Amino acid sequence: MTILAVNTAGAETEIALIGEVTRFYRDPNGRRASVALMPAVEALLCEVGLRPSDLDALAVVVGPGSFTGIRIGVSSVRAMAYALEKPVIPVTLCEVLAYNRESDGATVTVGDAGNGFCYIARFDVGKRFLEGPLCLTLDEAEAYIAAHADCAVVTDSVCARFGECAAGQGLIGAVLAHTADAVPYSEIVPLYVRKSQAEL
Repeated sequence: MTILAVNTAGAETEIALIGEVTRFYRDPNGRRASVALMPAVEALLCEVGLRPSDLDALAVVVGPGSFTGIRIGVSSVRAMAYALEKPVIPVTLCEVLAYNRESDGATVTVGDAGNGFCYIARFDVGKRFLEGPLCLTLDEAEAYIAAHADCAVVTDSVCARFGECAAGQGLIGAVLAHTADAVPYSEIVPLYVRKSQAEL
């Protein structure tokens, strides 16, 4: 099975090609996703000699995270899946962070939500959700982490103050854990945990 996975929800843009040949691409400037995503996808496929029609499925991080980033990733993958008639695997940014680090116990993930907030989720040893995603203030997040001191803490690059920033290839692990959850493109919707600035 060959899967193209896209993550534009966080501070970095990530693209993974998963299959017989696996490739991983990261752009540390996630704000460039609107102009850089599709050329990067094309370059990645060309690098391994694949056409879009050779893909068996697509995957996308549906949130939580940057409102603009989520919309870019979800709309791009939905459009590709529609054109190619391929299923889509939805995963969360929290799961990507959890898979960025190997852990023999529970894990708490912390992602940036902007404006003094962060997204928190807690996973068991098998990377299954125990709680979240929650949108907490930074002080609330600090208290949450202290209350779950037995958990490993994995953060994104913006929230490194709370623990280890593990910049691994968690996108690949998260997608592989959910290959059985592929759905038609029309069922892929953004996961917004907090209101946008406009709504507030």
